Amino acid sequence: MNIYIKNQKYNFQIKNMPHRTLKISFFLIFLVTINHADITFMNISSLKSFTKNILLSEPSLKRESKIPIYQKKILEAGYSFEEHKIKTEDGYILTAWRIPKKINEKKNPNQKKKPIILQHGLIDSSYTWLILDKEYSLPFTLVDNGYDVWLTNTRGNAVCYEHENNEEFDSRDAYSKYWDFSFHEMAIYDLPANVNYIKMVSGFDKVSYISHSQGGLIYFILYSINPSFIEKNIEFFFSLGTVVTTYTSNSKLIKYGSFFKMSDFLDFIHIKNNFVFDMEFYNIIGKFCKFFSSTCYFFVNFIISNGYNTHRINIKKLFSQFLFAPAGTSAKNLSHWNQIYLRKKLAQYDYGKKKNLEIYGKVEPPEYNLTQFINYKVKTILYISDKDPFSNLDDLNHLFKYLNNSNVKIKKMENYNHLDFLWSDDAKTDIYDEIIKDLNKGKIE
Repeated sequence: MNIYIKNQKYNFQIKNMPHRTLKISFFLIFLVTINHADITFMNISSLKSFTKNILLSEPSLKRESKIPIYQKKILEAGYSFEEHKIKTEDGYILTAWRIPKKINEKKNPNQKKKPIILQHGLIDSSYTWLILDKEYSLPFTLVDNGYDVWLTNTRGNAVCYEHENNEEFDSRDAYSKYWDFSFHEMAIYDLPANVNYIKMVSGFDKVSYISHSQGGLIYFILYSINPSFIEKNIEFFFSLGTVVTTYTSNSKLIKYGSFFKMSDFLDFIHIKNNFVFDMEFYNIIGKFCKFFSSTCYFFVNFIISNGYNTHRINIKKLFSQFLFAPAGTSAKNLSHWNQIYLRKKLAQYDYGKKKNLEIYGKVEPPEYNLTQFINYKVKTILYISDKDPFSNLDDLNHLFKYLNNSNVKIKKMENYNHLDFLWSDDAKTDIYDEIIKDLNKGKIE
């Protein structure tokens, strides 16, 4: 296959190219494409050298034995760390990080701390909650206020890649059955497994759930399928960067993915996962972004927030701690997102008429039943913004029209893009303090 950059031709041999090299190469090509083939941070000679000497070298498959960076960050901030493995009904093994208390905190046998789940969004990991400094961090602030914090990871990201049958479901193999999932499986398997496990460990009947982006979508989907599970097990729900449908989204990530038919292309070359790299590559990106923070932010912000810079994020500070981004997901998951945008329906995965008949018993995939939310009772705040390309009000109204009870508040943040909910210091006073106030009072105000 020939790729043209600034009228120069580069040949990529797909057939014999190792899959990790292939993913890295196409990730680089994608970044070049969205920047209109204008490499601002290196010339073509440097690009070729960078690709040959770093990107095209085959990384080691060994897992690092030293203390992981996420554990180190939590411990150095002065908090206890636990890693938990949670098995889903379909055999996936999820990774959750628990921050139960401060390291120097005296144990009180009479004190039971309410558990709170923090769930990340699309092609992300729970490391995203640890990027801000301690005084602005949502998980650390929650622990300081007496809560038992659980950072959960969805299947198929950089820190959550195991299965009970690792031979047949080997996540290191881009062609493996492991990658046959989308946000649908995250909703019906991952979320219930996490909630049930955390309830068992904590001893509480209910947990509270704080999400960003796709983390909220899987909550909405689970409720549309099994509302009684949510009502029975969730006390509070706070959704940051709320996403329900993407029918009228102006997100460049969604539009470019649809225009270039990325999901069809990945299916054609049988690649089942996306943006999942090993630690060697993440370390390279991390080091690169420390020196070229503005360029890295341009790419991240352009893809996620259409390049709109609210100037709320301290870019140099952000990229001094940047890692596991993008953290990866399955190609099927991105394809499912793409289907929502193109088909204008919030429905289960569309396999095509023939396979749909085999799986669903009809030619069209079933739509998720949002009318279930008419009887919704969970105490909820949905945070949206005028500058978030994923939170288009026309799309959100497909859900909001059913949420007309006093337990639900919709809060529109001014001048917040999709990333500001996570990485802006302002989120501490604008959003996080309000969440903790509501949790402490036991009601939404």
